Amino acid sequence: MQVARTNEVSATGLTRRRLGQSALTYAISAAANAAAAGLYASAVGLQRSGDSLTGLVNIAGTLVLYVGLLAGLAAAILFIAAMEELRLRWPWIDPASRRAFSIFWTLSLLGLVALGLLAAIYAGSAVAFTFERAQFIVVTFQGVCAVAAAIFAVALASLPFMLSAGSSRRLAIVAVLLAGVGIAGEMAIGISNSALYSPTSSSLLMFGGFPLVNLNLPFGALVAFSAALLWLAYRQLPSALDSGLAQSSAMISGPGAA
Repeated sequence: MQVARTNEVSATGLTRRRLGQSALTYAISAAANAAAAGLYASAVGLQRSGDSLTGLVNIAGTLVLYVGLLAGLAAAILFIAAMEELRLRWPWIDPASRRAFSIFWTLSLLGLVALGLLAAIYAGSAVAFTFERAQFIVVTFQGVCAVAAAIFAVALASLPFMLSAGSSRRLAIVAVLLAGVGIAGEMAIGISNSALYSPTSSSLLMFGGFPLVNLNLPFGALVAFSAALLWLAYRQLPSALDSGLAQSSAMISGPGAA
């Protein structure tokens, strides 16, 4: 019995640590992409004023964007790795936590389906693209990006929310609210910039968009802060939950277990 409880602690702990790492890496990605958007918007303003620093700022924005995209890829890999660990270790998941992990699993699958739809839209746009359809394709792409980002935010927040009644739950609630504002803002800006022949904005507020990629400075920074709060929620969650599991393990084993 004691070995079984130890396996439960290990199974839940490993999955939560991996998800916490995914949230932190995504926070880095969102922060980098938001900074890249700010640099690109500044480059547009410099170009219009004929400043010689335009090229340098553009290069800096591209380098920061690459960092953000690579961090986003790493976050996705960590998230998928956590799902795989959860699948493999499901028999050892604490029964009291299985409902929360089951909800997380379902939401995560929905998020992956949304990503698959996003890839299909991107691939299909290369075939079906015409100037008449361009705005519709961009708006659809922005909308699916927003749906996928919202699903993943709720999925990540579901575990701290359901497995804790303390600070982890409060952090998860605040993180989801901030993510909702950030995602909605990015989608609105992306759609407003989708009009054909509209000039590229040099405004830090209005440049970019694209939820999930977070290519906007203020709203992307908001999403980054939201992901950082989720990382904090996961960091605070294991100590309380694992200590509870350890105490129940000691109670079950009892003095006669030796």
